[in-house]
Amino acid sequence: MFGKRVSDFYPAGAVAAQYPVTAAAASAAATAYIADVIARLTPTGTAGADSFDTSLTEAEDATGGVLEYLQVNPRTHKAAFNFAICRVRIRGTTPPYPPPPFTTQASNCRVFFRAFQAQNTDSTFDPSTTYRSTPIGVPDVTPRVPLLGVQADSMGQDEVVTIPFLAVARVNLMGVADLTTQPPDAPNVQTISPQSGSEIDTYYGCWLDMNQPTPLLPQFVKANDFDNATGYFGTAGFDIQSINAAFTRAPHQCLIAEIAFDDVPIPHNADSSTSDKLAQRNLAYIDGPNPGVPGSRRMPHPFQIRASSAATRHVDELMITWGTTPPGSTASIYLPGASASDILGLADAMYPYHTLTVQDPYTITTPTGTMTFVPIPRSTGFIAGLLTVDLSTAVRHGDVHTVVVRQLTDVRQFPGIAGFNPKRSKLSAQTTRRTSSARQPSAILEWRRVLGTFQINLTITQKEKLLVPEEHRLALFKWIADGVLPESRWYPVMQRYVLQLGSRVTGFGGNPTEIPPSPTGHIPGAGDRDGRDPDEHDRVTGKVVGLVFDRFGDFEGFVVETKEGEVRTFRSRERRVLELVTRALEERILITVVHGREPHGQMRSIILRRARGRGTE
Repeated sequence: MFGKRVSDFYPAGAVAAQYPVTAAAASAAATAYIADVIARLTPTGTAGADSFDTSLTEAEDATGGVLEYLQVNPRTHKAAFNFAICRVRIRGTTPPYPPPPFTTQASNCRVFFRAFQAQNTDSTFDPSTTYRSTPIGVPDVTPRVPLLGVQADSMGQDEVVTIPFLAVARVNLMGVADLTTQPPDAPNVQTISPQSGSEIDTYYGCWLDMNQPTPLLPQFVKANDFDNATGYFGTAGFDIQSINAAFTRAPHQCLIAEIAFDDVPIPHNADSSTSDKLAQRNLAYIDGPNPGVPGSRRMPHPFQIRASSAATRHVDELMITWGTTPPGSTASIYLPGASASDILGLADAMYPYHTLTVQDPYTITTPTGTMTFVPIPRSTGFIAGLLTVDLSTAVRHGDVHTVVVRQLTDVRQFPGIAGFNPKRSKLSAQTTRRTSSARQPSAILEWRRVLGTFQINLTITQKEKLLVPEEHRLALFKWIADGVLPESRWYPVMQRYVLQLGSRVTGFGGNPTEIPPSPTGHIPGAGDRDGRDPDEHDRVTGKVVGLVFDRFGDFEGFVVETKEGEVRTFRSRERRVLELVTRALEERILITVVHGREPHGQMRSIILRRARGRGTE
């Protein structure tokens, strides 16, 4: 499964050139594009000159799997659209069409795509929380759709922890809606006919509209909204924000593809390492300079882990392999939901030797070395964290250093259970221990296995190439951090992450204090540095696509989408402005917003371009 960005960089003959996503069509073109690609890929795996096996790579480059979290690519200044594609394989052992009423067809085989908020070590299948969907019903009568994943975190807050992505338009783009009314995701519902002795490949995909401003959802949800009967994509009376503001917590997220085949359901508590019906992409990239000043070699990325359960004998551990990270590098792990002294106490009790030290009440540090084990204290739900690697000066242009984080957990089983065979188990057993005499048939088997994994690639390049992208990243995540509520487990993580992004900008030669928060990553006055005419930022012409209200229902501003596909948010609490932009939204009137070059681009005037044939100011 791969993520893909469609923008302007494809070579002639590539899929995007044949089936372009144009800014004018926006979401309609994006969903039409991915549906067309799915249809053309199945069953050969090729679409035009592109192949699933050769044209899609895991490298984050112009021809690979780079995802653009900004609405407009800061390098090309064109609208960016992200997609994901997965392949489902089935090998048949019986004839494809036995006499009626028997059939070997996999009818209505669905794939649900979901993303977590950041890199994640826990993909455990729980249909009542992270993998919520409407109930299994009569095909084509009560079609199944995925719902928002809701789970209590380690601080006791019930929050949205996964969000579904589709190959069709969402049930709503602007307001409150019940997600159970989502139209069927038809491109991702297919019937597969196995052939004896052959492998059949079927392709599924979705539009990752996480960088769009209009899909709205709350950070926290209504009490008791945890069954599969109802699902909110926006909840009245709550702090409703765009996906980026309310959900995204890192430049890279864990993306899950779930084969939702009703005839063979996924067992409860299965995960991507134990089930062939769950697949994930859990890969992040961070760029660093060659070698640069210390602040610029700071490589941070938010992540989340599952707290150790009270039901296990031993606490879970993070096993971090540092790959070729150069000697002299250090790492810090910030876990506001776990005490650093508790972690160190567990490490002292569990390991004869370790390199962990306490930096502050919620941060531990360690030299990178070869491998590091970090015990995870017991709690409930997800724990948000920030992993930061401070690279030494022994880095060179072109280096790629791979850091892999695995969460290890306990498995206990009775050998007498029918069908259990530890030698054939898919649970990645590492050690096996008996708690009583080997002659006792009811002895309990225990071993450690990998619960989940994510990977961070640290890529080294030239400093002059890094400043502008990092400034845009800082602008976006300042805005995201401003929207995270103080009661959220992510609040302290985002505050520290923004500070570290600022130190990187300083190290690259920029000034983070001059960069304001921006939902698009846009930086006022940066036209000269980005190679654009700064005057074009004085006027924004487009259509109103959304109104912004705070948690109390008071008007805060409005959202404009330009003909180039760029989305801009303007702040105002004036009643007259609300009346004007509401009219523009309802009547689809083209408007021009004239704004200054001040750091926050304050509005000077609003021009209605198409109001009964006359311009109005």
